[in-house]
Amino acid sequence: MNYNNLIEEISFHANLIINDTIPIIQCMYDTGISQCANKYDPLSISWVLMLAFSMYSFIFSVISGNCSKVDQIWSITPWIYGWLFYYLFYTANIPPLESSKGYILCILITIWGIRLTFNFWRRGGYGNFFQHEEDYRWPILRKLINNTFLFLIFNISFISFYQNFLLWLLALPIYKVIKSNNGINDYDIYLIITFILLLIFETIADEQHYRFHTYKNSIPIEERRNHKNEDIRNGFYTKGLFKYCRHPNYFCEQAIWVTLYLFTIQKNEFYNFTILGSILLILLFQGSMQFSESITLSKYKEYKTYKNKTPQCVPFPINYTK
Repeated sequence: MNYNNLIEEISFHANLIINDTIPIIQCMYDTGISQCANKYDPLSISWVLMLAFSMYSFIFSVISGNCSKVDQIWSITPWIYGWLFYYLFYTANIPPLESSKGYILCILITIWGIRLTFNFWRRGGYGNFFQHEEDYRWPILRKLINNTFLFLIFNISFISFYQNFLLWLLALPIYKVIKSNNGINDYDIYLIITFILLLIFETIADEQHYRFHTYKNSIPIEERRNHKNEDIRNGFYTKGLFKYCRHPNYFCEQAIWVTLYLFTIQKNEFYNFTILGSILLILLFQGSMQFSESITLSKYKEYKTYKNKTPQCVPFPINYTK
């Protein structure tokens, strides 16, 4: 596929969901969801669901004053889209589902989602419906923007819509795989193994990070300053997988979704419209890491030394020097 064909493919699917959105909503209003599911392309159905998630995220973030509603469903919506694609193609039998590849991908991202949901839950991310942990960056951004109306625009456009849109894009490789209906080959086996290994390393990194901060927060601030553990004194973790890069969990997370996209690759077609999710996720993480580290640098002076000696996201040998 050349560049022009990619643009045409993106344009085709964009027109599809735009033209189907109002009719699907009207159909659901008139006859109910079950009566409309097989009348439209699964891509369009999932798009309308994404709009519903975006509306939920915005409305309840305003009601609760907490902008982490998207964070609560971040680990849930991708596998919902995946199983929705599988169900709609299966019930419509378009095409006949003779391949198990789509089924396996749904299982893989469900495992990913369960793990991440648990990790978010144990940090107090769910709480009750109105009171729960909010991403520490949003209060800081509120102060930086310092304008209620402008932050409301930022909330509805980026926090609520764009992030849900990105989660929808990340699930589209499953749509592509199921629609192509190709069988599993040796290449796919390698990708499955890669996905599982990345998930294992991400789990290890999150566990190391969680244990460190749980232990650190259990120690009074006065005692931390003279603690025998250098990381406790400095305030941030540099051991385990974090000695190879500053954000090993972020590296694994991005690589997981790139791996999911690679399942869509076919002979003489290295890229297709579902690559957008992986690209936008990488760009989002770049901005997120830069902003998060600027906050960390303002809190912990020793972080600059760690930053100069350790790569940001892609693991490198220990003797790395910026």
